[in-house]
Amino acid sequence: MDGTVAAHASAGRTWAQADARDALLPREIIPPAGRVAEASPFLHAGFLAAALALPIGDRYHPGLPSAYQRCKAQVVRLLPSGTVHALPQRKQYFTAALGLQAETGRKAPICVEAGLIDPAALAIERDAAVLLVVAAIERWLAGALEHGADLR
Repeated sequence: MDGTVAAHASAGRTWAQADARDALLPREIIPPAGRVAEASPFLHAGFLAAALALPIGDRYHPGLPSAYQRCKAQVVRLLPSGTVHALPQRKQYFTAALGLQAETGRKAPICVEAGLIDPAALAIERDAAVLLVVAAIERWLAGALEHGADLR
C-alpha cells in the first residue's frame, strides 16, 4: 500500500487520478502459473494505455439516471441509447447465487476420492471462496473423467 501511494506521488498524480488508476488496476498482475497461456484482455498494454489516457471528466456522465450508471459512463455509452433504463441502478453482488454455487463445493466426492480434499475439513469449511474453488475443481475433474482421464 505504501508503495502504491509513493508511486502515485512520484508520478505527480492528483487524488482523483490515483483513484482512477487504482480502480482500473486494483492489484498487481499475477504472472502465469505454468505453460498454459493466460490472457487478460483488460490488462493488455494497448487497452490500459487507452483507458489511462481517457480524461477523468469523460469517465462520468451527469445525465445518466443513477449514481452507479453515472460512474460507468464509458460502458453505458457502448450500449444503444434506449437500453439505459433497463440497466442496473446499483452494483449487483450476486450474493445469493454465489452462496448457492459455493454450497455445491461442500459435496465434492471426486475430490475426496482422488485424495485432494479432507472430507472432515470440507464438512466444517465456511469460507465461500474456498467452497467455490472446490466446486470448480470438482466440475473440472468430472469433465476430465467424462473424457477418459485416469485420476489414479
